[in-house]
Amino acid sequence: MRRSLLVLWIFVMLAGGCAGGSAAAAGPRPSSPFSDADSKLFEDGVDFVADPAVLGGRWAEDSESEAFARIDAADVIALITVNTLRTDIDPQQRTNYGLGLNVAEKLKGAFVVDATLTVSGDAQGFASIDRDRQRLLSERFVVFVKWYAKPDGIVAGHFHLTIASPVVLEQVRSRLHGSRPSNNIIIERRVSAP
Repeated sequence: MRRSLLVLWIFVMLAGGCAGGSAAAAGPRPSSPFSDADSKLFEDGVDFVADPAVLGGRWAEDSESEAFARIDAADVIALITVNTLRTDIDPQQRTNYGLGLNVAEKLKGAFVVDATLTVSGDAQGFASIDRDRQRLLSERFVVFVKWYAKPDGIVAGHFHLTIASPVVLEQVRSRLHGSRPSNNIIIERRVSAP
């Protein structure tokens, strides 16, 4: 037992000393500090808006600009399904959820194939997860994850789930590939000269 603890201690010391090495490169890294704007985009919640244009007017415009900001700021974007939903009660008697994921397609960044997202009872998006627990298990989603460093140096992620409708997927793919989804219909009419 003492020998295994010594080996573990040596491994931890070597890994800690290689912060710029391959051991640290294997884990997630925040691309930028987690800002107040990020906390609104990655609120650990879900939305089921299949086509933001149906919101109409200012809501549709706000939804599009929020979606583009989320795509740009995300460290990871993937097409996923939720295969399990675990409920935990923490010591403060708050309900927390763990969403087990199957990743069907990675769209941006590195994401493990079978991952778990956690939602604490005090998260901004908790109510949306709590309200739609059953529906989470029957839909495909696009997940947007933004990594952040906790005060103890551990890297964790906040997320947002959006229903993986054709409109949403086109919006994400178009933004990632530097183009804007087409919202215009061009009608040509040929007029013959008299």
